[in-house]
Amino acid sequence: GAVAYRVLQEMLTNALRHSACTHIDVALHIEEGRLALAVRDDGQGFDPERSGGGNGLRSMRQRAERLGGSLRFESAPGRGTGVSLEIPLRRAKSATRLGGAHGARGR
Repeated sequence: GAVAYRVLQEMLTNALRHSACTHIDVALHIEEGRLALAVRDDGQGFDPERSGGGNGLRSMRQRAERLGGSLRFESAPGRGTGVSLEIPLRRAKSATRLGGAHGARGR
């Protein structure tokens, strides 16, 4: 949860700071045990081959990889930028978190 939030925050910050866009689309999907997050802007874009990526892009990629996920960039000068994150979701231990041994007392 927190990692996806931080990556989304960085995606939006990059779009607002660097793209000169007028629109940003955000999509979030959860299916088959995976979270997919995508941010697309209509800004100036950049050439991913020529751009060093900067610390923000590198940080987002490292966060995704730590969770066993992936981060992809699609951009071209004059065509906007798309960034997508996909990470596996962990199953919550509902018995432990929602009551476990303590929640069953007194019944």
